[in-house]
Amino acid sequence: VSKQAKEFLEFVYEEPLLDIQQLNPCLYEHCEALSTVLRLRQQLQSLRAYLFSCRATIAEDLRRRWVASCF
Repeated sequence: VSKQAKEFLEFVYEEPLLDIQQLNPCLYEHCEALSTVLRLRQQLQSLRAYLFSCRATIAEDLRRRWVASCF
């Protein structure tokens, strides 16, 4: 693999490339592991929304850690 292709693959390694809900939403009904992952992702999104709306000092620290971990 070329250096440029290797760098691209490393860049997108953690990114979802296929949207399962768009391709086949029924998979979540038939695969318990996918259903669990979907539920956990939804809970994390709710938790993220809560933490980013909180003004407490602890929430600020968590925000900084989350932003730092994304980059």
